[in-house]
Amino acid sequence: QYLLSTDHPLYRVGRDKVVLSYAQDALVSSLKREYDEIIFTVSSCRIDCFTAEVSRLSREKAYEVLSRGDVSLNYSRVTDRAQRFDTEDVISVRGHGKYIVKEITETRKGRMRVLALKYK
Repeated sequence: QYLLSTDHPLYRVGRDKVVLSYAQDALVSSLKREYDEIIFTVSSCRIDCFTAEVSRLSREKAYEVLSRGDVSLNYSRVTDRAQRFDTEDVISVRGHGKYIVKEITETRKGRMRVLALKYK
């Protein structure tokens, strides 16, 4: 364990005191994220389509969620409904989860099939 002095910038986080300790390599490497795989289709790769699908809302309601600032793309808040997403993007919708877009393919009818991993 490494106890921080009171002049160190990480002495406190909020009102809580901080104590650091070194983790064993085996412990750190055994911490694996778990995901649920979801597949859905959207009309285009716009953030409002994605938000509507994962939150089970209409696109108009999804726009309200976007305009409130409850959606982030790659850890940056998004308010533009036409913002496009791509593979390997991380999308968070407050109250509905955090997702990694793994694959986007086009269907025969021209829609986009999205494979996303939802953080557990």
